Amino acid sequence: MRWKGITLLIGIAILVVTSILLLLNGDEPLNDEPLIVPIDPEDFSVITLDNVKDVKRVHILGDIGSFSFTRQGIIFTSSSDNGAIHTVYAADYSTAESLLSLDVGGQIDVLAINPNGNEFAVAMFNGVKGYDIRLWNILEGRQEVISYGQTSRITDMAFSPDGKLLVSANMDNIVSLWDLKTRQLLGILEGLSEPVYEFIFSEDGKQIASSSSDDIRIWDVETKQEIRVFKANNAEPVALSYSPFDGSLVAAHNDSRIRFWSITDGKVMKELQGGRTNVDIDFTHDGSIMAAVSGYDTEALLRFWNTETGDLLAEIPFPRNLYGLGHIEFTPDGKFLAIGRGFSRKMELWGIPLPTT
Repeated sequence: MRWKGITLLIGIAILVVTSILLLLNGDEPLNDEPLIVPIDPEDFSVITLDNVKDVKRVHILGDIGSFSFTRQGIIFTSSSDNGAIHTVYAADYSTAESLLSLDVGGQIDVLAINPNGNEFAVAMFNGVKGYDIRLWNILEGRQEVISYGQTSRITDMAFSPDGKLLVSANMDNIVSLWDLKTRQLLGILEGLSEPVYEFIFSEDGKQIASSSSDDIRIWDVETKQEIRVFKANNAEPVALSYSPFDGSLVAAHNDSRIRFWSITDGKVMKELQGGRTNVDIDFTHDGSIMAAVSGYDTEALLRFWNTETGDLLAEIPFPRNLYGLGHIEFTPDGKFLAIGRGFSRKMELWGIPLPTT
């Protein structure tokens, strides 16, 4: 019996060592690290009105959750083994240099990136105590809780363009403004009858646009007062963006329309025919091109428009898929459009390769 026990222990030890070696030397990438491959932006053209029709998929990154670009790279989340998102990664998409890999210690519901590139906020469920908002200093790896034990799920967060304010919304129809210097609550936006699912700051940081299930509202940041309400024949807004071209508020709705609203008089300036199921919109940094994606379980489409004329510049169909298209965002250098691939947790970079000589 003694020798059988020793043999069993030896067998277990060999199995453990073998498993470790397979993990270290296996051909398959580990699931807890995003699949990043260097890509040189110098080999690509800036996406413009003249060449956007030539855009094509040039790169795929794996195991990506939500993502956002900063001056320092890509900030994104990665799922854990049980599917809960709890890790924040930062990486330079052009060099594949890892800038940060941080387990925040809980399931992330919302991630927001400070434009200064040195700070991010996470909204997370902490168990029976409710929902927290935590700020993390990227350079120091230090966290700070600014809101603890909220009873209602947090639906969205955003930093102001100057990085001095953080705005959060929850399912109790409460939108809160936080002063990041004092870490104190500045006030709330009052008068909401429905939860806010998305909000964005204007480029100058003086206004906030919020969307609920049946309307869009514009708020003055300083006074915290409602300025205007937009409604589109009971169509639900699914994505918001301020146009860099003319300052209008652009909303993609679930009735397949994309509407450009005048902040001044609240009228629709222009309507574009989007997809049957609009998902997201974004603009090039000069505002000349608007990109939009649509489609979940039906055929998905990527479209590009001339913002000034409303002309459709390019339309790229995706094959029917079960994962759909998600968030889109142009890179800061204007050379790529990043597209999230829904539940498949992939991120694609679309660009225009320069001719090889």
